[in-house]
Amino acid sequence: MICSHFGECAGCNEGLSLKPPPIWEEVLSFFSPFPLIHFHTGYPLYWRHRAKVAVRGTSSGPLVGLFKRASHDVCPIPNCLVHHPNLNLAFEIVRKWIQKNGILPYNEMGGKGDLRYLQGVVQRNTGRVQLSLVFNCSVSNKNKRDLWLSLIKQLRENDTSLWHSLWINFNDQATNVIFGSEWLLVWGEEFLWETFEGV
Repeated sequence: MICSHFGECAGCNEGLSLKPPPIWEEVLSFFSPFPLIHFHTGYPLYWRHRAKVAVRGTSSGPLVGLFKRASHDVCPIPNCLVHHPNLNLAFEIVRKWIQKNGILPYNEMGGKGDLRYLQGVVQRNTGRVQLSLVFNCSVSNKNKRDLWLSLIKQLRENDTSLWHSLWINFNDQATNVIFGSEWLLVWGEEFLWETFEGV
């Protein structure tokens, strides 16, 4: 299987038909005296449960994806093969929501625009997505804050079974830092709980 974004997207450096790296034989040899240790490998698909993507372009043609290699030009990745499928679904819902509401994606050159980044985290046992939207404003800007609250509630109404929670992050700094220090829970649970090996 070949990813339709491979080569342009900087998220993956290798194809999907990989041979184990040379060091893998050394690892297996080193741990061979320990019979209780088992190594699990598999096809490298749909394993990413947390992803941060940039939002650029225009309100009528938003680009949601990763930066192309050695640039800040966004490569849309709607069919990413390493993202959990619900991340792809969540980001596509947001892309359509941007178009519907005329939301202006961020423009780094002038520091203008509203929506900078998205982060999605998939809860493993339910498949629900904790979505964070990074807006280019301060939490103290009440008018914009109230506008984002009302617009984000549309996302919840679109498909309540998909969402774990919806968050706003406020970042009006002209830097490459994705998240600002101020967060606001719009809807859903405050914490995303996971269970690993019964813990």
